[in-house]
Amino acid sequence: MMDQKMKMEVPAQIREFAETSVEQAEKAISSFMESASKSVAMVPGPMTDVAKQTLAITVTASAGKDALSEKPETI
Repeated sequence: MMDQKMKMEVPAQIREFAETSVEQAEKAISSFMESASKSVAMVPGPMTDVAKQTLAITVTASAGKDALSEKPETI
């Protein structure tokens, strides 16, 4: 168990780098999801339903990740 008096401060530069990295990753995933959604909409046939279901599962997983990605102030 960690002593409450022994908290580590994360340097501002490290925190900024991490936040920027997360933002870039979120933008890349969002762009990928948008492109995948457009591609699925353009493809006719029986696989379209499977692709739409897969995409819906991926979007749900992404939303779950967002709910878990709170940024703590200290470690």
